[in-house]
Amino acid sequence: MLLFFGPWLVVRSLAFNAYNTAYRNVRFAFSGTYGTCLGLVLGYGLLTLVTLGLGFPFFRRRLVQFAAVSHSYGTTRFALDEGFKKPFVRPYFVVIGISILLGVVLAAFFAVMIVVAGAPKPGAGVPAWMSAAMIAGVVAFYALLFLQIGYIRARTVNAVWNHLSVGPMRFESVLRARDLIWLYFSNFVAVVLTVGLATPWATVRSMRYRVSKTTAIASGPLDSFAQGEAQKVSVAGEEVADFFDIDIAL
Repeated sequence: MLLFFGPWLVVRSLAFNAYNTAYRNVRFAFSGTYGTCLGLVLGYGLLTLVTLGLGFPFFRRRLVQFAAVSHSYGTTRFALDEGFKKPFVRPYFVVIGISILLGVVLAAFFAVMIVVAGAPKPGAGVPAWMSAAMIAGVVAFYALLFLQIGYIRARTVNAVWNHLSVGPMRFESVLRARDLIWLYFSNFVAVVLTVGLATPWATVRSMRYRVSKTTAIASGPLDSFAQGEAQKVSVAGEEVADFFDIDIAL
């Protein structure tokens, strides 16, 4: 059910958010369809399964591309040039490569320790060194998780926004991985210590950081662009559909 219902939620969420966003009284719009999104989920989802997860970066890239180019300001569509593809996919494979390397190192460490200290005997319990290694492994896993999430998020968001444009405006994003890693970690600690009460604070803090690192660069006067779009919309009319207050971030 989630496989077929999920794309509908994504499309409705993006349409709702776009319709309720405006600049100079001109609304944004989202023209993506459920059929297109479902096709992406089925096709690239199958690719992800067949490749044992290696196809996920391409699935994610295609889904974000679908969301970006399906938006418009008035009647002017957003454009995402092809240059975003490699910078978007590269961070995933960097993380995959590092994870495989660490896995090999960890396996080699356990193999050496078993040879040196001897394999645990049946009924003798788990050796002290193995218990300590398991605890260290769990701590390292979660630490690595924050590093991976922060690195991937910073690189992929920059890749999209640095190649996105609408009319005379383009964008520039300079998120830094180390900033996001600290931001996510400190937000996580605050939310856990307050039993979830700090969630709104963490959300606003994250959005404030993203906005502070994003710049809109106009190659022409935005006032005349907005006025032109307002005239086009008023002439063509604006279709208002049923929207549901759903928010799913891509």
